[in-house]
Amino acid sequence: MKIDRKKLKIRARQRMRDCRPGAMRVALVYLLLTAGVSMLVGLLVPNPFTQYLVYTAMGVDPSLALTMSMGTTAAISIFILVLVWLYTMVMGFGYSIWSLGTSRGEATGYGTLISGFGMAWKVLRLRLFLVLLTFLWYLAVAIPVLLVMALLVSGLVFAGAYLGTDGVTYLSGWAGVAITVVMVVAFVVIMALMIRIMLRYALCDYTLLDQPEAGVLAAVRRSKELMQGRKWEYFKLQLSFVGWWLLTYVLILVPVLVCFLLAMASPLLAAVMMVWMLLLVFLLPLALECWLLPYICLTCAGYYNQLVGVDGPAHKEPEPPEWEFPSL
Repeated sequence: MKIDRKKLKIRARQRMRDCRPGAMRVALVYLLLTAGVSMLVGLLVPNPFTQYLVYTAMGVDPSLALTMSMGTTAAISIFILVLVWLYTMVMGFGYSIWSLGTSRGEATGYGTLISGFGMAWKVLRLRLFLVLLTFLWYLAVAIPVLLVMALLVSGLVFAGAYLGTDGVTYLSGWAGVAITVVMVVAFVVIMALMIRIMLRYALCDYTLLDQPEAGVLAAVRRSKELMQGRKWEYFKLQLSFVGWWLLTYVLILVPVLVCFLLAMASPLLAAVMMVWMLLLVFLLPLALECWLLPYICLTCAGYYNQLVGVDGPAHKEPEPPEWEFPSL
């Protein structure tokens, strides 16, 4: 069964128009409850790891930087940051619940976003299991590729030594180019294999939602079965949204660039326009993301519905009321 990507997107936009409350308002609440909370906690709670990087970048001795960043409040800060991380995981699952329900024409609302806490333990087990599984797959993929790369580089180095070429001259010549090409190819191969592996588990949220009693491992296996032979198709579906994400970055960069050009022309004018530019940098990408997030998630949920043969009612335009004579 071939999935029509264009029809999926049309259906997703129809669902966005039909759902109540509106998809953009739900996305805004979700972003405030996740990214907003994370930003607020980041401002109020110092991150020891960030502090360590800042100190070392300033030229502080690494051991002294570690002592300065890991103070008496470091354990409390790490505990709070981990709690926020776990909280955003569960909230993300709640948005998956909203997406799947909305794609099927079910009644959803703001309360759906926190419904993931009803099965928080399973959600966290799923997320942590996927992190562990991805890491193990990374080792299984990266180690052989890096070993092959090390053998090729070693062969090139020994060839240079055998020919009696000076090391600097050797690495600046064709051999250096060959080593660079080998490293780039190794990186591309690792990334391609990791993307392929992660696509196997792309539908885990939905499979767990449809069969929560089956458990986490069953949800992972079900996602793997559904994605069998469809990884490239799903990858192209995700790739079709890249232009929208690039537009988000453009909306951030353009006001910054305008402000920079104004500062070069007139510092006073740049100071006056700074507040408005900062508002544009914040509000324009936020508005686009409030539309783009449900668009992507409803499209992905619709893709899952197509695979499992479940779908909501077809979109219908409202019909005019039928007038009837009162019965005598």
